[in-house]
Amino acid sequence: VAGQSAQLQLRRSFLRCSLFTWRTQQGVNTYEISRNVISIIVHPSYNSQTSDNDIALIHLSSTVTFNDYIKPVCLAAQNSAFPSGTSSWITGWGDVQAGVSLPAPGILQETMVPVVANDQCNTLLGSGSVTSNMMCAGLIEGGKDTCQGDSGGPMVSKQCSVWVQSGITSWGYGCAEPNAPGVYTRVSQYQSWITNNIGQNLPGFIIFNPSSTCQSVSMVSPASNTSPIAAATTASTPLPVSTTSRLSQYLKILFVFVF
Repeated sequence: VAGQSAQLQLRRSFLRCSLFTWRTQQGVNTYEISRNVISIIVHPSYNSQTSDNDIALIHLSSTVTFNDYIKPVCLAAQNSAFPSGTSSWITGWGDVQAGVSLPAPGILQETMVPVVANDQCNTLLGSGSVTSNMMCAGLIEGGKDTCQGDSGGPMVSKQCSVWVQSGITSWGYGCAEPNAPGVYTRVSQYQSWITNNIGQNLPGFIIFNPSSTCQSVSMVSPASNTSPIAAATTASTPLPVSTTSRLSQYLKILFVFVF
C-alpha cells in the first residue's frame, strides 16, 4: 500500500461521508445525509509517484435512499469512447485559482471542459505521464480546470438524457494553465475491479459513445432507484458557476456503497 493509501486507511475510523453537501447563503441544508465509513478499498496497483490507478471505494455504514436531491450517476463501462472534444463537466469545492481558496459560503463550483486526447496530452505534459488508465480534459488556452482541493471529484458527460461519469479528478500542473489540461482517472478502465469488489447491488454501467443514437445507448448493468449504491458526487443539470482546478494529494473516491 502506498503512503497516501496507508494514511487514508488509518483515518477511516474518523471519517464520515456526507451526501448532498450543498451550502446556501443562509448556510442551511436540510437534505444533507451523513454516514460513517466502514472501510476504504484502495486499488492494489495505485502508484503514488505516477498517480496511476488513482481510485478507491468507500463502504458506508448503512444504506442511503435515493431521493430528488441524492441520485446515482451511471459509470462509464469498458469500451466507452471519449474522443477529443467531448464535452465534460467538472465540479468541486477546491481553490478557484492557484493559491486562492473558494470564498464563503463555499458554493459548489462547476464548469465545462472538452476532452483532450491522450497522445496530445502526453505531448503537452510529458511523454508517458498520461497512461491508458487516465484521460485529460481542459482548454489548450487555459482558463478552465479543476484545482487544489477538487481531487476525487467527478467528471461527467451527457449521452442523450443520461449523465455518465467518465473520470475522477486526479492530477495536473498548476490550475487552468495554458497547454496543461487536467488529468483524470479513466473510470471505464475499472468496471471489473469495481464489480468484483462490490459483488451485489451493482451500479449502472453505460457504454458511452457520442456517435451513438439515443436508441442504441447500452446499459451494461442496471442500477435501481432504491439501490444502496450511491454516487459520492452525483450529476444533475450542471450549475453554471466559475472555473476551478486541482493538484493530486489524496486517492480518488469514485463512489460510495453498502453491502
